[in-house]
Amino acid sequence: MFGNKAAKRERLAQLVDLVAANPGITQAQLARRLSVNRSTILKDLITLSEMGIRLAQDERGGLYLDR
Repeated sequence: MFGNKAAKRERLAQLVDLVAANPGITQAQLARRLSVNRSTILKDLITLSEMGIRLAQDERGGLYLDR
């Protein structure tokens, strides 16, 4: 399999931190901040959901931690 698992874990942690610090951040903004494709962000969001980390999305696409 391609990729580095440690790098992915770090990116997932950064993604959660960015959403927590910037409520309403979009997938496109996350992709730019993390220097990855939007498709990678979408896959990461699915991974986070599978890990039990819930995110909510508003009607404009902004992401929020779902507490």
